[in-house]
Amino acid sequence: MLRSIALGTLFAFFLVRTPAATINVSVTCNNSTSTANGTTSANASCDSGDGASASASATTFSVYVTKATKRPLPDNFAAAQAATSTEVQIAITGGTGSGWYVPCLSVFFRFIGEGSANFGPVDFGPQTPGGGDSCSYARGNLDLTNPIINSLLIPFVFDTPQIQEVSLSAQTGGILTMGLAFASFNGNILVFDSKGQPVPTANFTVTEIPEPTPPMLLAVPLLAIALFKRRQENSCRRSLASTSIFWLPNLLHSAETESLCRFPSTASPVRG
Repeated sequence: MLRSIALGTLFAFFLVRTPAATINVSVTCNNSTSTANGTTSANASCDSGDGASASASATTFSVYVTKATKRPLPDNFAAAQAATSTEVQIAITGGTGSGWYVPCLSVFFRFIGEGSANFGPVDFGPQTPGGGDSCSYARGNLDLTNPIINSLLIPFVFDTPQIQEVSLSAQTGGILTMGLAFASFNGNILVFDSKGQPVPTANFTVTEIPEPTPPMLLAVPLLAIALFKRRQENSCRRSLASTSIFWLPNLLHSAETESLCRFPSTASPVRG
């Protein structure tokens, strides 16, 4: 029973690894809908042939959608949406103590469209019509009393990696004849000390957490089997050493004992 629990724990511990990016896109032209998904990119498009068209594309760190209709509803309808989500590890070096960083997120939309960019606790809502860039608000020394600045800050400790979720979405539709939306994370962050001053010596890495590959998934079951086999063989040797016919100490590691205790053993069982 204990061996079963131990083996189950080994399997579960490894298989709960964070997956790669989840990417979904969808487009609709009148009564026709197309979807696509992936872990690195996805694309979909449609054209009704009578005045309705839409497209959606997405990668790990960007989403883009457009729609167009020659005539507004109810004659023609077009819509598109795209979303992506993944987890990244951020490591910041080149300083001491704690500080703040701002992830560089962009959101852009025109006519009728919506976009959003999230990085951990930061939910970027551009303060200007049509979109904006989060890092444009965080140049030079930060005013930590500014609520907009505060909404963009993520705390960190130098030389201590952290994991954050990055999710982006964009959609367009509605009654207007045109629409587009775009959202992205450009892979850059701005680093500040605890007082809000830039840290020019800071270095950082932003690394996507990958999905386990099949060889990695196989390694843990094989390791569990090897450990179980070793345990069984050692238990067998101890048992043989305590029986009446294997009382001589020098037989504990003899060739005959090793043959009997090899797992799985093909020898006949020894009875005391």
